[in-house]
Amino acid sequence: MEAHIAKWIIIVVGFAFITYHFARTEELEKLEDPKAKQFKNKVMFFLGSCKNFLSFLLIKLPLIILGIALAITIIALPFIFTGPVGGFVIWTCIIILVKIL
Repeated sequence: MEAHIAKWIIIVVGFAFITYHFARTEELEKLEDPKAKQFKNKVMFFLGSCKNFLSFLLIKLPLIILGIALAITIIALPFIFTGPVGGFVIWTCIIILVKIL
């Protein structure tokens, strides 16, 4: 499954790289044709969207998942070590101390 996802990421990044260089060529810059400029704008918008999506997918999403896992682990630790009653007591004490301080 991971190899399949990696293959598609490589394909999308490769397509974006090739399209980016095609859109940035000087020949396209020299053309005064409105359709060529419109095409270039569409390509650049697509590349910006790909960059934002890949940035979210590869950087932000794993950090969000790790943050949620860490929060669940911290909340669950008193219950793991002391059982359900002890976990309740520990978290009640922590909440009372936080409200007092």
